[in-house]
Amino acid sequence: MILIISTLTSCINGSHSSKGLDAVEVKDKFISPEDGLTITDARMLIIQKLKDRGIKGNAKEVAIIEEITTQEIWKNAGTQLYKVDVGYASFYGVAIIKYNEVLEILHGMPTMGIFLADLDKDSVYEVYTNIAMGSGIISHEILGYNIATKDRYHLSKRGEQDFIMFIDEDTLMAKVSKYPDINRIEKIGKVLLKTSIDKEEIYVE
Repeated sequence: MILIISTLTSCINGSHSSKGLDAVEVKDKFISPEDGLTITDARMLIIQKLKDRGIKGNAKEVAIIEEITTQEIWKNAGTQLYKVDVGYASFYGVAIIKYNEVLEILHGMPTMGIFLADLDKDSVYEVYTNIAMGSGIISHEILGYNIATKDRYHLSKRGEQDFIMFIDEDTLMAKVSKYPDINRIEKIGKVLLKTSIDKEEIYVE
């Protein structure tokens, strides 16, 4: 009977838990995993990725790259994170590296916040960033990358609404404000994923 109950419990708590992992902000307590890439090796991969993305000039010499891996992302997904600043190209972002590959660089002008959340509830973290884009009309947007599926997410309503993320009770939240007054809050809600035309998209509930 105990074995049967245990098996049923395992099936119920399968790969998609009802709650998902607690959301966390990436802001301190950084680590450099012993089994991970060295900063030298990571830098080489990131510089090549920048070239592939069309960043010209002397990025190899002037790019500022710092590891911002946390225990949460390393233990959960075996993934390392790096802050990437290329000032002359107005390129400020977060490189996501796993298995010696730069999966993605989420970048803005600048990147204002970095978060880990399990919005698809598959028990593997996704990476979300708050970015500002543009000059003149500044748009505060949300970018996301799903490490498990390699899907990319983007929430932007340029010239209409701005989005500022934060954590409340282990949940990823966002303040939605009316452009151009970022202090004019229209609503505060959970950041969620929804399926639209066979793909997942970010929205604020």
